[in-house]
Amino acid sequence: MEFELISPKIIPVLNSLENNMPAKLSFTSLSKDETGLMIEGEASSQEVIAELLHNLKNEDLFEYVVVETISTDSLENNQGFYFTMQCQFKNMGGDDDVSI
Repeated sequence: MEFELISPKIIPVLNSLENNMPAKLSFTSLSKDETGLMIEGEASSQEVIAELLHNLKNEDLFEYVVVETISTDSLENNQGFYFTMQCQFKNMGGDDDVSI
C-alpha cells in the first residue's frame, strides 16, 4: 500500500475491509485517490467476490461499490478468479473533502 501519511481516517476503512472480507479471498493491491479506493484481489469463486461486494455495499463508508473486472487470465492453473473493485467514499462531513 502506498499511503503518503497514515491518517486516522484510514483506520475505519481498513477495519471495514478486514471485517467484511470473506474466507478464500485475498487482496493483492489497495490504492486510493481523493474520492475512493481501488481493490485488486484473488478469490476462490465468483460467489466469494459477490459476497465481498454485498458486504461493502452495506457499509456506511462507501457511496458506491462496483466490481470492474473478474477474470482467470492472470492466475496460475486458472484456479480461482482475479478481480478489481472500485469503492467511492461517502462525504464524511459537511465539506467537499472526502479524502482519507
